[in-house]
Amino acid sequence: MDSRIDTFANRLNIAMKKNNINQVELSEKTKAYPEFISQSLINKYLKGKAFARQNKIYILCKILNIDEAWLMGFDVPMERMPDELRGTIPLDELYKDKVPLLGVVKAGYDYLANENIQDYIPISFNKEDNNYYALKIKRRQHGNCDV
Repeated sequence: MDSRIDTFANRLNIAMKKNNINQVELSEKTKAYPEFISQSLINKYLKGKAFARQNKIYILCKILNIDEAWLMGFDVPMERMPDELRGTIPLDELYKDKVPLLGVVKAGYDYLANENIQDYIPISFNKEDNNYYALKIKRRQHGNCDV
């Protein structure tokens, strides 16, 4: 199950417009990094014909000053946290108004959800500690499955 709310191509286009940078300029700026990203590859990203690998996503995000998760389409702030602050803010503080979504389980069965965080869900209650998590429940209805 994919919890993205937008496409990589659309987000890259938004970030490039915000930074007032075209494909050629973006490609040129990647020459300062270990991996060059050609203008034709950026064009494929923008058309949705290719999806960047992690190392290229990092480079694009550094140049455009945007968050990697945001670029990949997740519901997080667009602004990039400075590298010197990454890892210094505890996750429970960074996501203090959200709980982790761990996965999908089938209702009525003894299935376990893998503890791989897929997303964060906003909460509206006053939690005392950070031991909460969310699961999506898949239920069977008239032979069809609803989530």
